Amino acid sequence: MAQPIDLTISDDEDGPRPCRTSLRVHKGGALPLTNAVVDLTCISSECTEEEQPAKRARPAGSTTVDEATPLRAREERERAASLTTPFCKLPPPDTLDPFMLLHTNADPRGAAHTTTLEALFDGEWSWAVLSNYTMRTRWLQRACASILDARCPLILLAPEGKDVELAAWAAEQPSVCLVHPKVEKFGTHHAKFALLFCAAGLRVVVHTSNYLENEVRNMTQGVWWQDFPRRPASAARPAPTRDALGQFGSTLHAYLRRVLATPIKLTTAGGERAIAGADALLDFDFDAAGAHLLASVPGKHAGAEMERWGHPQLAALVRAEPATSALLGQSRAAMSEVCASDELVLQFSSFSSVSRGGADERCLWLWELCSSLSANPQSARLPPRLLTAHIVWPTRDEVRDCHIGWKGGGAIPALRDNVEKVLRDPVARRCLRRWTSPCHQLGRASVTAHLKSYVRFDPVSKRVAWLAMTSSNLSKAAWGEQDAWGKQLYIKSYEVGVLITPSTLANARSRPRFNCQAISSAPGGEPPSPPPAPGALPGAPSAIAMVPVHEAATVPTAGALLAAGAAALPLPYALLPPPYDQQDVPWMSNVHKGEQDAWGNEH
Repeated sequence: MAQPIDLTISDDEDGPRPCRTSLRVHKGGALPLTNAVVDLTCISSECTEEEQPAKRARPAGSTTVDEATPLRAREERERAASLTTPFCKLPPPDTLDPFMLLHTNADPRGAAHTTTLEALFDGEWSWAVLSNYTMRTRWLQRACASILDARCPLILLAPEGKDVELAAWAAEQPSVCLVHPKVEKFGTHHAKFALLFCAAGLRVVVHTSNYLENEVRNMTQGVWWQDFPRRPASAARPAPTRDALGQFGSTLHAYLRRVLATPIKLTTAGGERAIAGADALLDFDFDAAGAHLLASVPGKHAGAEMERWGHPQLAALVRAEPATSALLGQSRAAMSEVCASDELVLQFSSFSSVSRGGADERCLWLWELCSSLSANPQSARLPPRLLTAHIVWPTRDEVRDCHIGWKGGGAIPALRDNVEKVLRDPVARRCLRRWTSPCHQLGRASVTAHLKSYVRFDPVSKRVAWLAMTSSNLSKAAWGEQDAWGKQLYIKSYEVGVLITPSTLANARSRPRFNCQAISSAPGGEPPSPPPAPGALPGAPSAIAMVPVHEAATVPTAGALLAAGAAALPLPYALLPPPYDQQDVPWMSNVHKGEQDAWGNEH
């Protein structure tokens, strides 16, 4: 008797997604092709409840893979195996990459600029916080084995009512507490990060993946992490004021105060233990942060709070960038020279509404977001202007032809109504760009993206002014929407990301690199070594150039910058991204035409 295997793809922001993907296999292990039936009727998961269409019935006559083709049979068996076998762990690399990509089944083992969440979560931790939109217990039990086996306190931040199985599992674990942060109507808890505490320090991991096997292993995802040391025991604990922990630590503290307002008591291997919540961060030193922390919290924000969250926060951080950039490989240049010809990339995995709602279908909110992304450093003294934007969104053909076929579109929802608003706007339509580009060095053309990245760059030199990697999609609920007078920002969802700039990279590289696990696991039971001394190393630059690693071979200026020590960005798409061809159709998850992918499955 064939047994069903749950291959549910990512649910994502803003509401439930009726996506049904079933694969029947025999208990014996081999996949009889006559029983390989995949229903890929996928509806957007990241639209709001008011935008959700009615559930589609499964089309009659589901497609069966052609068992007469030996190659197809072998591919189908390998595909089934890749979705059920444990994924190997890779050690956390000692790298200076500003961020990395998660290793996928499509990557060769040991692929450059990749790592795994399992590797980053592995270690000797005293307690942990994991935040996400979707969490599967099967993945948590494997990825967090070192935490669960040691019965360390584990706090899970997830939307309420999202996963009955997760709630039941957490209730059975005395050391696990499931917390549901309060959200606005049509908002959700979408932030994706982990806080891992140990005796020596704290590891912060910010990423873009839900805790699902298929997303972690079969989609292009980004991850940033950094270890921060504990403050010396002799140092006074700072008061929880707005700027006590620097931009990164203070923003994280303010965010956690929203979601962990009170201490939590959990039963651990050593007995009952109280977790202090946000104030636990006061024991750590965030001075060497290699990024700014971006965050969104639900509510209506005005005054000084308005620039603390959402897209106004990003704009404020960009405006505060240093006056000059001492770019490696170049002489010091005035900021006005550096950023005068910059353009933008907006790349995301959920296409929400870009209008202001009501009868007005113009893409006004899209231009509100782009206006914040176009902010100039105040010292540049450049007139305000809306930068040219490139919206990277896959075509229908790109999704069909990815390495897992139509299944690769299950976690990149886009309702037809939302996409067509862009298509009807002649300016916005001209901004659409393909995901794939020929001969890209990182080889992600066939791996659809759940990454969300926003980039300001120079199209000639390929120098990147800043990069934001975040959980925020193209969504008013995520980034926030200003009122008609620009005096108030309304956010509906929780989001977290990082903003990487030349100055934040220089700040991190100017100090000794800290690894809390290397100190925690000192041989012979020796006490932890003291954290690195505060303060920058002598002769450290004030800014470090950032260049996409794949541009070095074809762009001389990019190659020169990388050779001189610029930071290599593993961007999985081109700068400039290729425009849509005339026949290209944007991917719309609720448009079904009965086309087959390479696996014989229909959408």
